[in-house]
Amino acid sequence: MHKLKRLIFDADDTLWENNKFYVDASDSFFDLCVTAGYDKNLVINTFYDFELKVVNEKGYGSENFIYILEYLFAHFNNNNAKLNGDKFQHILKNFESHTINEPPVFPGVNETLKMLNKTFELYVLTKGNLSEQQKKVDRSGLKKYFKKAYVVLEKNDETYISIMNENNWKHSECCMIGNSPKSDINPALRCGMYAIFIPYPYTWKLDNEELIKDHSNLYEVKDITQIPQLLNGLFKS
Repeated sequence: MHKLKRLIFDADDTLWENNKFYVDASDSFFDLCVTAGYDKNLVINTFYDFELKVVNEKGYGSENFIYILEYLFAHFNNNNAKLNGDKFQHILKNFESHTINEPPVFPGVNETLKMLNKTFELYVLTKGNLSEQQKKVDRSGLKKYFKKAYVVLEKNDETYISIMNENNWKHSECCMIGNSPKSDINPALRCGMYAIFIPYPYTWKLDNEELIKDHSNLYEVKDITQIPQLLNGLFKS
């Protein structure tokens, strides 16, 4: 770890709150359908099946999520079960508000990045809609700490290898930091990078998988503020 030069941060649900807005909107939609007489498990399973289809065909982002909600509202709002349109519009309005406001940065992120920026090169690696994710970085007030923000369609092994090769970086000199085992941690470990896992209770269902267990390059912290102490301890060792 003494040769570590670069820290690469996931953005959503690592630097700021994000998926909770999706969870809240989904739960509210499920309740809306249940009130109209639908079985909750049927609604949830239909939602997740269609969400996976849309993600595979259209990609990530709030615009596609709104499309999912509107499509399923029309699907369930039939002659046999009328959904409350006013309540549905309220769900959409609440969700859309988070797309134009400043991302709710987690406590301690600013101070931690300022501290780490003195020792390491800092980068952002986030997936999703290019314009939407870039605006989040800009509005967050954190852009000043990062040398570059990478916005990609998918975060998998090929993405990490491509960025390493593009910049002529040694994998052993880079550390990925994030909350998603599937998108942040496991691909980085498979590519020979270090990884710091920050568990998050609202990690997206489609972004979760089992962590690669007992990997010598894997570390875990409770929150981002513990990273400087972790790295300092590894340096001393």
